[in-house]
Amino acid sequence: MVDQISDCEDGRAGTSWGGITYYNQGRSIVSLFIPVVLFVATGWERVAGHGALSWWLAGPLIAASLHVFEEFVYPGGFREWYARYRPEVSSSLSVRYLVVVNAIMLAVCALVAVAGRSPNGAANWFVITSILFWNAIFHVRAVVRMRRYSPGIITSVALYIPLAVLGSFNLLQQRLVPWAIALGCFGIGSFYHVFSLRNHRRRAKAQAGQV
Repeated sequence: MVDQISDCEDGRAGTSWGGITYYNQGRSIVSLFIPVVLFVATGWERVAGHGALSWWLAGPLIAASLHVFEEFVYPGGFREWYARYRPEVSSSLSVRYLVVVNAIMLAVCALVAVAGRSPNGAANWFVITSILFWNAIFHVRAVVRMRRYSPGIITSVALYIPLAVLGSFNLLQQRLVPWAIALGCFGIGSFYHVFSLRNHRRRAKAQAGQV
């Protein structure tokens, strides 16, 4: 595959993430969690100082970090699993793509958490929480269809769905944004997964044309 990395690179044995060595996997994981480290270093006290509501705003970062850990660290294996679930677009899911997309997601979650009690922060919270919620639905559908464990299913069901339901109720009670704005932002997040699948199909088609 175009994006496969040889096991012989740097002399490290063993593979995960569909061909990437454990050594390089470690470097990728570190880069993924850089936004989390920066948040802990610079934004943790700010969130803690704003009370319970800010912990709801920090919920996407906490939940997404645990979800990424389940998908790629322990038990891991998301990329290999996805190749079996959607083989027609699996070539699009390169390690670089996974790192970049998940790092951006964690960075956005960190910004939402630091934004605190503000209309913009709440609106962005609804967008990112919508993305996480539909990601959970994706995992549930995959488990039902394949009748086997999907890396990320536990954290998505245990964290993403309750966060979307309970967190939305809590934020709406605070009246930081009107219902119409909240629903609109949630709808924007819903379109992400449609765009993502179309993008994977486009990338896979382009890569197939290069062979």
